Amino acid sequence: MGDTRWIDLNTLISRYGLKTYVETGTGTCVTLARSLEHPFESLHTIDVDEGLLEAAKAQYGGDKRVTFYCDYSKNALPVILDSITTDPVLFFLDAHFPGADYHRMSYPESILTYKQDAFPLEHEVDIIVSGRDTSKDVFIIDDLILYEPDAAYDHVAWNGPYEYAHLQKEVGSQTDLQFFYDALAETHDFEKYTKDQGYVVALPKGV
Repeated sequence: MGDTRWIDLNTLISRYGLKTYVETGTGTCVTLARSLEHPFESLHTIDVDEGLLEAAKAQYGGDKRVTFYCDYSKNALPVILDSITTDPVLFFLDAHFPGADYHRMSYPESILTYKQDAFPLEHEVDIIVSGRDTSKDVFIIDDLILYEPDAAYDHVAWNGPYEYAHLQKEVGSQTDLQFFYDALAETHDFEKYTKDQGYVVALPKGV
């Protein structure tokens, strides 16, 4: 589960004119709660776990800026992209391991059960960049350790070195982040952080 406590959202919003927030992986609303403290005009959050979504609605459903989606991100993102009326967008992409982060099953069970849906990032990026002009959007990718496991990350959620790359390969999921860099290379610059399980931020060039 990611967090944005380490980044100055006010600066990002001001510098890039961000008006819409979209996150994949609601979880326990850590990033949603922080984003609601900022002047986004609309916020969209997706999680496949119905229990987590119901808890999120109970806590934050009173804020009319927020729309909740109980679905896989591959299904919800096209709906969100069609509904966006305010640009640019901050995308926080943090969906992975259904059922595992909240102790409903083990990480290997989640990977082998959900297969590529346990690592939806590549599909999410494809949907977003093919569905809109992303040249002015900001992207924050959580859990860089899943794709670049050798950096000295501050905290490893799996209580040891990341050990599931072989399962990623087994289910046909990417084990590096080159697809992300390639998708945005012409329009964005990239910054990496080793905080938590690692983050990469894509920022529009020339702004």
